[in-house]
Amino acid sequence: MSKYIYFFKENKKTVSSKLGFCWPAFLFGFFWALKKRAWYLALILFVMQALLFVAEGVANSHPKRMGWVFVLLIMQFVLMVAYGKYGNFLLKKEFLSRGYKFRQE
Repeated sequence: MSKYIYFFKENKKTVSSKLGFCWPAFLFGFFWALKKRAWYLALILFVMQALLFVAEGVANSHPKRMGWVFVLLIMQFVLMVAYGKYGNFLLKKEFLSRGYKFRQE
């Protein structure tokens, strides 16, 4: 059974976050953070994705750098796993920094 943390703030909608691996963060990256309205987190995730995307484009444009494409794809996958593993933790920190209080149920 999944455990959830509920965040509440006076005169605001209560939001929740699951404990453990976050499949939506793994699959959708910064779009997941946008949906959760975690703007700073979404910005950080977007910048990391954009840097990898640009690096892959540069590596693809030169035939001598094709070995780097494989390395960058592995880095992309590692980044996706990190999103999934730490996504809910980062979301919790984001809500607490906005003044939400939490209760675990």
